Amino acid sequence: MPKLKPAKAAVKAEKVIHPESREAKRMARSVLRLNRVTMSKDDHAHRQVDPLVQRVSWFQQHVSTETTQVLEVEMHVLIQAYLRRNDQQLDEIRQEHASRKSRTKAAREDALDARIASETAEYNSGFQAPDLTVHKTLELVKNFSGNKAVLPALRMRSFKKSSAVAVQAEAMLQDIMAHHEQERLAEEQQLAEQQQQQQQQPQELQQQLQYTGSDAPMFDASAVNLGIPPSDESAC
Repeated sequence: MPKLKPAKAAVKAEKVIHPESREAKRMARSVLRLNRVTMSKDDHAHRQVDPLVQRVSWFQQHVSTETTQVLEVEMHVLIQAYLRRNDQQLDEIRQEHASRKSRTKAAREDALDARIASETAEYNSGFQAPDLTVHKTLELVKNFSGNKAVLPALRMRSFKKSSAVAVQAEAMLQDIMAHHEQERLAEEQQLAEQQQQQQQQPQELQQQLQYTGSDAPMFDASAVNLGIPPSDESAC
């Protein structure tokens, strides 16, 4: 007896989901969550910038586009300024921390302290920086836009704090900072004088308005010569 083939199951029609159904809303929530997760990962990856890119970008921002040559001592001035770039922010955090009278350190303060200690130790043993004394590297840094593909073309060099020019660079940096501080104080004084003048102007105007009130002297028309001959009453 021939073996009968099993009957084929009927093709199940594709289920149509109503746009207002619970299933449709659940799928929409899943898609939105997936998009949020993807955007969060992209944003996190964007924030994780290569430390070398950050370092080169700092030098790029602190070298004038008109600079054609950087001396050895100037390289150390830049490096020492780089190591002190977070001093102002750290002072502000400590002042705010002291005003709260709290004994525990802020997480941001700990992070900055650790970074400064690490970079200072690196300068003692050999600080890696783009060698701006080389003209080709100088030009690449001046035009650096954050592209990691440019990094291999840069000539990196180790600069040590124990070098003879490092002491000279420290003195130069102190002079530069003192000059900037004098400029800042002069600008603050000029701004204070301008504000004082602006405050005095309304007071002077108010005094003038008060003077033109009831206490103002009467206008004497006889004291003004308008070139009109006096009238001859006898001629009338």
